[in-house]
Amino acid sequence: MVQDNVVVGIVYLSVALFCLPLHLVIIFIFTSNAEFRKLASYQIMTHIGVVDCLQLLVHILGGLANAGWIAMIMMVLVLALNRLEVVGEIRIISCATSTKMYTMLTFLSWMIGVAFFCCYLTPHTGMKYNHRNFYWSLEGEENITEALSDAETYSTIPALAIALLIYAKKALISTKKILSNQEIRILLQALIICGCIVLEICCWHWGDHFLPNSFYTPIVINTMWILENGALNPTLYLIMNKSIRRKFVDIVSFSKNYQLFVSANSVPTPISQNR
Repeated sequence: MVQDNVVVGIVYLSVALFCLPLHLVIIFIFTSNAEFRKLASYQIMTHIGVVDCLQLLVHILGGLANAGWIAMIMMVLVLALNRLEVVGEIRIISCATSTKMYTMLTFLSWMIGVAFFCCYLTPHTGMKYNHRNFYWSLEGEENITEALSDAETYSTIPALAIALLIYAKKALISTKKILSNQEIRILLQALIICGCIVLEICCWHWGDHFLPNSFYTPIVINTMWILENGALNPTLYLIMNKSIRRKFVDIVSFSKNYQLFVSANSVPTPISQNR
């Protein structure tokens, strides 16, 4: 058992340590370039990246990871609303206040995660690591843990369901008009992210009904969680966005062509022409 703990711990830690720098570089690209900072979708994706990084700290503080997971799902819904407005050409709110609305919704997503995190800090309940089965679980007073578990389920599942409905609506809109390559890539990226989250939730909550009762099952699910937090979004960004990919290569190769900070007064090549 001690040897198993060491091996699994090394796997979890190695994957997290590999993914964290990758994610941090992507966040740096989003925040250091005016062409990304001015778009609401990239602002939302930056916040999703931050909560993903927080979840990679699962080995330090489990409650932080679970709270980050909940906040991230709420931000996926906010991003879906933004994508519907852009791809579907549907004005949800006036253009003048659109950015403020998405900022407020993103802030609300953070507050939902913070609320759960505060609950985990109380002496009545908290996240505990199960050394036998290698996963985190909610432990504490039964009535409180059940209430928190229900609150998590009834907040995240509807949020994902609404996000999926929004993407389905976008797909219907897409059949009625010709989408640019940029819009298709953004839509595909969002569908993959949402689908992976749904798969993770199904495995976590109902996996005992369809997954093998194996020693490795919880290990695989937890590793999927770490990879989803640290590798999924950055990988999709690099595959589907030429502008991000070029900047990423310049940073990791220490290229002299990369400008550390791009001011708002500069004239960058339009993002839509670089994808």
